[in-house]
Amino acid sequence: MSDQKNGPERPGQSRTPQRGTRGISGAFQVEERSEAQLDRLKKRHNMSLVGAIALFTVAAVFAFAVVGNNFGWFERKDYRGEGKETVNYTIAEGASTQEVAMDLANQDIVANGERFIETFNENHEGEFI
Repeated sequence: MSDQKNGPERPGQSRTPQRGTRGISGAFQVEERSEAQLDRLKKRHNMSLVGAIALFTVAAVFAFAVVGNNFGWFERKDYRGEGKETVNYTIAEGASTQEVAMDLANQDIVANGERFIETFNENHEGEFI
């Protein structure tokens, strides 16, 4: 019999380190790099950081635009004030509520044609001929 043991002395302990690893003693060793290498690494790091910030900014603006549009944050709901001024407006014969709302919005009489339709439907239930 030979004096060499074929396995570890204790379970979980190896006599020789695995291939491709530095072992615990090599884990804290720092590789020496030249100034040029350090400059390239710094530039690469900075460009990665700039890219990540740019990507985050674009994603945030896109998300804000989509969410804001879905919640109606960018729509003009109504004019300020109580709207006590008199306005003369003639409705074309046979015009639908949608056509009237679009025409009122185009003539800048109401701020939002859709809001006009909502208010009309809330206050004037029923069918009209």
